[in-house]
Amino acid sequence: MRIITGSARGRQLSTPKGEETRPTADLVKQGLFSAIQFRVPGRRVLDLFAGSGQLGLEALSRGASYAVFCDSSEPAIACIRKNAAACNLSEQTRVCRGEAFSVLENLARTEKDPFSLIFLDPPYSKGLCEKAMQRLCALQLVSPYAICVCESDAGDELPAQAGAFSLVRSLRYGRRMLHIYETGGEFAHE
Repeated sequence: MRIITGSARGRQLSTPKGEETRPTADLVKQGLFSAIQFRVPGRRVLDLFAGSGQLGLEALSRGASYAVFCDSSEPAIACIRKNAAACNLSEQTRVCRGEAFSVLENLARTEKDPFSLIFLDPPYSKGLCEKAMQRLCALQLVSPYAICVCESDAGDELPAQAGAFSLVRSLRYGRRMLHIYETGGEFAHE
């Protein structure tokens, strides 16, 4: 697992040991960033259910301005910090340990600006992507032109609408699906 391009291009990333984390394969990550590549620079990123932090770090490497990483696992938190340091991106990051929805409540109190690029890769088949998007909107943590990328199993059904987010594109990679949502119609105007 590595950073594909940008300021940290080629840097190898660590993954937490054990079965709790499902790293996004490089092929899937390449497809994701090909789909959103011109919308990454300058964005404030939230990587919820972050695991190793590879998606948020890839976004920072490609010009995102700031990223918040959240995971409930202490080994994942340690891995995110190690990976951010290895990529020389620690100063642009905030790492939060805790249950995702509790962390969102805290972010609503502590982050002064909304997020414009959100990555959601929760445990599959639990409806957590939809719930997270709804909660992000309710807490006013998303910008008017936010993009949210949800990763799911191919058998999971995700809604066409969740909070202010509308599904604009789905990409399939074997058993993994990427669902791209947005709040302001950027993809619709292409």
